[in-house]
Amino acid sequence: MAAQKINEAHEHIAKAEKCLKTSLTKWKPDFDSAASEYAKAAVCFKNAKQYEQAKDAYLKEAEYHTENKTLFHAAKAIEQAGMMMKEQKKMPEAIQYIEKACMMYMENGTPDTAAMALDRAGK
Repeated sequence: MAAQKINEAHEHIAKAEKCLKTSLTKWKPDFDSAASEYAKAAVCFKNAKQYEQAKDAYLKEAEYHTENKTLFHAAKAIEQAGMMMKEQKKMPEAIQYIEKACMMYMENGTPDTAAMALDRAGK
């Protein structure tokens, strides 16, 4: 089961990398699709209990959402990366990601979501 999920995650990462390639007919990378594929990969890694790889996938997702100027979704991905660190009992790193996500929520104009993120992290 876990090996199957890991393979599925690697397939999603390969699709994401394909979305980022440019060519003569495709001038701009498709950041939205790449972020979506990384999100799917992160969920697969999370289900396989590969939290470090899930964290990396969530951070890549956040990077591409930031490129796309969708701060809310980037913050959500960073928050999930923090939760992966919380699962591994790496609290300083988890706190760092959660705080960064909260700042991005604030920049996006959603302070209530920032408060909920802090509340979830604290539980």
